[in-house]
Amino acid sequence: GGGSGVMSIALAKANPNLRACILDIEPVCQIARENIRNAGLSHRIDVVAGDFRKELPRGYDVVLCCDIGAIPKALLRRIYRNLPPEGKIILVDRFLSENKTDPLDILLYHLVGSMFGVETRKEMAAALKSCGFQKIKTHNLRRDVWIITGRVGPR
Repeated sequence: GGGSGVMSIALAKANPNLRACILDIEPVCQIARENIRNAGLSHRIDVVAGDFRKELPRGYDVVLCCDIGAIPKALLRRIYRNLPPEGKIILVDRFLSENKTDPLDILLYHLVGSMFGVETRKEMAAALKSCGFQKIKTHNLRRDVWIITGRVGPR
């Protein structure tokens, strides 16, 4: 689910000590590799072909899930297990309004076959908590776009 690499490139440019790993299917990885090479960041951003619903790379302190919708608890639990103590999950997405009637395009996208569910930000925060994450915070970026973070506690 790492996509074309634009998010990792932007984060790496803004944070000189950051190393990142993009995990996605091979055709998308080819695009990401080219974008990363063009940005001159191949030495700091790795690209791995795979399916994040099945396996996640280990050895990273933060997992960023951006624009993939509500994440199933099974995947959240896998992310939790793969992160070290004090590791962090960051979800950035558009979530449903509390009455689940907005935004309409998200509801329509789900109806036509999204692999993920539709949730409110409060439901996603509760899902993080139920999977063991602590220090959960939500921050509204604008309108229906939210950042939700959680940390792995000491083990």
